[in-house]
Amino acid sequence: MFMRQALYQAPLRDDDKSKGFTLIELLVVIGIMAILASIALIMLRGQHVIAMNSAALSDLNTTTKHEEGLYVDYDYYGSTRSNQNNRARNGKGDAVAGTGAVYLVTRQNSSSNPERMEFRLSENVRMVVAMDNTYQSYVITAKHTDGDRRYCYDSDSGAIYYDNRYAAGTQLTRGRAVAAQLNRDDCARIGTMSPL
Repeated sequence: MFMRQALYQAPLRDDDKSKGFTLIELLVVIGIMAILASIALIMLRGQHVIAMNSAALSDLNTTTKHEEGLYVDYDYYGSTRSNQNNRARNGKGDAVAGTGAVYLVTRQNSSSNPERMEFRLSENVRMVVAMDNTYQSYVITAKHTDGDRRYCYDSDSGAIYYDNRYAAGTQLTRGRAVAAQLNRDDCARIGTMSPL
C-alpha cells in the first residue's frame, strides 16, 4: 500500500505548474536581441570611420607644428619627402604614408646636410605637404585610408577645411592633394571643401 501511494501523484493545480518559457516567447527574445545587435554594429562602424578621420586630423595638426618649427629653424617651410636625402620642391610634395619616418625638407638642403623636421604619421594616414615657389606658404592635405574625410590646411588662412569627396578605402595620392600659392586660401577655392 505504501508503494502505491508513492507512485500516485495528485493532479497539478494552476499554482503548481512549472514556470518556463514557451517557444514563441524565446523566438521573440531572440528576434529583439538580433535587432539590437544589428543597430550596435551599425553604430560601431560609424564610430570606426569617425576615429580614422580623427587620426588624420590629429596628424595634420602635428604636421602644422613641425612646419612652424622648420620655419623657425631655417626660415623656409618644407614639403613632404619620403627620402631624407631628396630636396624639397615647390608645388606638391610626396604622398607619404604612416609606415615610418616622414620628412619635411626645406629647399636649402643637400644630400649631405638636409634641413628637415622628422616625424611619424599614424598608421594608414596619408599626407601631402605642398609649398609655393617662395617656400613661404604651404598647404597640408591629409586623409586616413579608412576615413571618409579629406582634410586641408592652408598656412595663409590658418583654417582647416574638409570634404567627403573620397570614400572610405580611398587613399590620398599626390594628384588628390591641394597645391599651394602664396597669399591665397587654396583650400577655400575648392568647391567641395567646407570649413571645419
